Amino acid sequence: MADSPSDDPLARAQKLYENKVDPKSNLEIIKLLEQPGGDVASEAYRMAQLAIAEICDYLNRWNDAGPEEVAKAKANIQTALAADPDPALAYLAYYARGLVHRAEGQHGYARFDFAKASQFNPAFARAYAQKGAENLYLGEPEKALADILQGIARELRPHVLAMFYWLMGRTHFFMQNYETAIPWLQQSIKGCPDLWYNRLYLVSAYAQAGDIDSARQALSEFNEWSAGYTLERVIENEKTNPNENPFVVEGRRRFHEGLLAAGMPPA
Repeated sequence: MADSPSDDPLARAQKLYENKVDPKSNLEIIKLLEQPGGDVASEAYRMAQLAIAEICDYLNRWNDAGPEEVAKAKANIQTALAADPDPALAYLAYYARGLVHRAEGQHGYARFDFAKASQFNPAFARAYAQKGAENLYLGEPEKALADILQGIARELRPHVLAMFYWLMGRTHFFMQNYETAIPWLQQSIKGCPDLWYNRLYLVSAYAQAGDIDSARQALSEFNEWSAGYTLERVIENEKTNPNENPFVVEGRRRFHEGLLAAGMPPA
């Protein structure tokens, strides 16, 4: 290991990860974690954390990430589990594998891995929230809300809570609770402004709630943040998280409907 935390790539990456992650910092995390070194436990942790950064780039549509990042993440998870299967450390690899399963549309396997991660580390709030997301993807929104709330109860960091708020907002949106979804999405955007999906779900929630003026204003603010979005691009982005569950298909249809009502061009 390096002589001091400031010289240690793993420690530097951990510090970045504990702060708010955006496209730029996530790319820096990946570069830091690509530097090998350390004992077996540190290497297992490094590879799992690297896999998380790689798959998050892909799921968030950051840094032009594509299928190659998914393949890298899968390989790094296998390396992490082989290096040190100790449950005290393996929770992070299971969490990473859950995200990979999500990207591959294997939502039952993803839910299993997030549950395993929370079993190995009951304090790991992200595992509960992401298990909740998988319950939504499997058509069980009430279970989703309960799990996400467990994550919220275990988390203190504002930027992590902002992601959980997004999950709450999207779940309520799919349940057609648009008025309830709106404040959750607003809070998510405050803490995580670098995500296309929390911003656009807010646009659509306004539209579906009948507040077209607010929907158009939110879409205008989104276009100032990231110009050139069309419904076709939104649908392309959703392919990083494939899902054929009828509940999800219908929720996304209403999401798209709201975007068009707010004035987003189809293509």
